[in-house]
Amino acid sequence: MVNTLPPIAVEFHWCASCNYNCIHCSYGQRRQNKSRLSHEIITQTIADLKELGTKAVYLSGGGEPTTLSKWDIYAQSLIESNIEVALITNSVAIKPEHYALLRKFNYIAVSVYSTKEEQYKAIVGSNHFSGQFELPSKLKTKDSKLIVGARCVINSINYKEIFNTYQKAMEKGFDYIIFIPAVDYEKRRIDLTQEQKDNVLKQIEKGLANINPATTNLINVKNNGIKHYSSSYLPKLQKSIICNAIAMRSNAFINYDGEVYLCQPLIGN
Repeated sequence: MVNTLPPIAVEFHWCASCNYNCIHCSYGQRRQNKSRLSHEIITQTIADLKELGTKAVYLSGGGEPTTLSKWDIYAQSLIESNIEVALITNSVAIKPEHYALLRKFNYIAVSVYSTKEEQYKAIVGSNHFSGQFELPSKLKTKDSKLIVGARCVINSINYKEIFNTYQKAMEKGFDYIIFIPAVDYEKRRIDLTQEQKDNVLKQIEKGLANINPATTNLINVKNNGIKHYSSSYLPKLQKSIICNAIAMRSNAFINYDGEVYLCQPLIGN
């Protein structure tokens, strides 16, 4: 009998729709069809994950997961299945009636973009500037174990704002903020130029003494050459030399097209 190992954690991309139109979106072209999984597929997937013994589900995607109708009902169903839930969100569609549910999550990662309103609008094409840093104050209580982090994609507009964004996130009560240099999966030239990368590198080298390394990944960004992935990772992946996480089958990515992948770059490619 062959032993099988179910995915310990799953990243669930259940829709491609989004209420933003970010210039750096690595799903920019694929988002145009606004694909989404049906109610039947989502509920069956949740039942399958429960049966497999999956421990955690990370709600993310090629779009904004909270734009899907009944997203909160699906999240509650996961929690009732004894599956830990996490969420990446731009927080625009989150309402006060969702707060009690969100406090049951393991962690939430909020996308932030800039401390300057004109940059924010140029990046996302939206007018919700004031709300991007406010979720920690809405959700975290004195007895709360919920972790609320921030994510900021470094792009051609905000690349000089790294430390202002870091400081703002810390002031607003985020537990951490990670910075992700734009990844150009779709060959739309959305990644940083070499001059912009050099500028980011100088900022990091100059400002490292003023940050708490436990609250950001800027040292890793520097060590990776201002890239999201290390220089050795993607070439190895393309040559089918897989990492230990893939070999163990510990994670899976369920995409809005109904496909299942073992690694994020495989979706991008």
